[in-house]
Amino acid sequence: MAGEDDQARPVISGQVLDAGIALGVALLGLGGGLDAAAKGGHAATVTTAALVTMGLVLFPRRRFPGTVLALMAALVATLVALRASVEGAFVAVLIASYCAAGSRGTCPKISG
Repeated sequence: MAGEDDQARPVISGQVLDAGIALGVALLGLGGGLDAAAKGGHAATVTTAALVTMGLVLFPRRRFPGTVLALMAALVATLVALRASVEGAFVAVLIASYCAAGSRGTCPKISG
């Protein structure tokens, strides 16, 4: 059949997928930061900003995986310096590390 030889095209483009992942992780960071603020967390505004930034920084991870990983390390260091909990950074750091470990400097497909 004619359709068997054609490769399947992705339904969602890579940039849209990357933006969705970045926004989703940023929203997780926002939720974690607001939770820390509600519990009387120390330096809650800066912690929340760092967690949201960690999500948004993931957008260019396919083109610049090393840079994204370095930014994640700096943001984790910021959280540690503030004596804030770093558990909220887990998902963002995991995605950035996975992309930086990809072959030939490219980010492997996480999904899509």
